[in-house]
Amino acid sequence: MARRYSTICAIKLSSLVFAASSLVVAATMFICPWVINDYIVDIARRGHLPFISSMLQFYKEEKGTFPTQAQGLQALKGDYLREIPIDPWGNNYVYRVKANGDFVLYSIGKNKLDENGFGDDVVLGSKEYKCEDYGINCFDPCEFARMVAFFAALIALGVTVILAVAWMWSHSRRRIKSFINS
Repeated sequence: MARRYSTICAIKLSSLVFAASSLVVAATMFICPWVINDYIVDIARRGHLPFISSMLQFYKEEKGTFPTQAQGLQALKGDYLREIPIDPWGNNYVYRVKANGDFVLYSIGKNKLDENGFGDDVVLGSKEYKCEDYGINCFDPCEFARMVAFFAALIALGVTVILAVAWMWSHSRRRIKSFINS
């Protein structure tokens, strides 16, 4: 009788743990739903800039050199681009030819100040953008809450599985003993 009572308690405990963690996960998802962040800066840094850069490379392959500073990005119009894109804040992209013949390409960004690729300028390649400039790399309490809820659910699932395995093991052991004794 004592074993049966402990088995029932284990099942109830595992059910309670799993139900409590499910409530935590559900509450977290209700308060902090999953959101796909569509950062406007990504239009420039992952869309326009790589595309314009590849068109500049095609131009160089055909003509042997990048467009001059005087020609600018307008040299791409027609054969390579129908229109020269503007950045998400309504500015023209900055194109400069370096002394070594290579080029620099960037957007002056949200503050509309040309900071030569620094500050809040959006550049081709990797750069850490500030939270206050573009909402990227900000602390998100919901992200932390989702992570805690996820690990709580994993722990609850683990506890439930352990209790279920323990119950099955003890239950099957009793059946084997009763089978052997009969």
